Amino acid sequence: GLGSVRWVQSTGAGVDPWLVPGVLPEHLLLTRSSESYGPMIAEWVVSRIFAIQLQVLPLYDAQRRSEWVPREIARVAGTHAVLLGTGDIGRATASALHALGVRVTGISRSGQSTHAAFDRVLPVSALADVVGEADWLVVSTPDTPETRGLVSRDVLSRCQGAVLVNAGRGAVVEETVLPEALDKGWLRGAALDVFVQEPLPSTS
Repeated sequence: GLGSVRWVQSTGAGVDPWLVPGVLPEHLLLTRSSESYGPMIAEWVVSRIFAIQLQVLPLYDAQRRSEWVPREIARVAGTHAVLLGTGDIGRATASALHALGVRVTGISRSGQSTHAAFDRVLPVSALADVVGEADWLVVSTPDTPETRGLVSRDVLSRCQGAVLVNAGRGAVVEETVLPEALDKGWLRGAALDVFVQEPLPSTS
């Protein structure tokens, strides 16, 4: 137990691990860091998008094999990102991508945002319809009963070769479907910072 503890301060932005039934007694005060993680996570998202679009890993592998492998590389500018989540992280990511010439569609509960970096904002009900237009599907939502499994098999099956970038929570994506989504070409890649089970087992 936690003995005489009356207040728990989470050092991260998310508090969902503390909200599992039985972890904290109801009388405890739970607070989280007020620091903005948006800029840091936006940089992580942008780094993964560039790594995939510029084919950094295949080029690195070719270099290690001492092979000269010319290839066509498309620009990030002019692509379309669908951002699931328009909070602190979503807004910072939208700003970074917008500055690179990426068209940005936000998805939020309200379907509204005043942040200028979003070209448009749609309600969650539009997610399955809009993912077919996406080059990048970026997840930055917390794990809540409403978001759990939101990026479902149905949503993934409607993607047309998007890259999934999950910087939110593992449970928001139907993780067990990802191998199928990659094999069938619904996704052309996935950059995952979070998983349902963390840390991943060595067998993953």
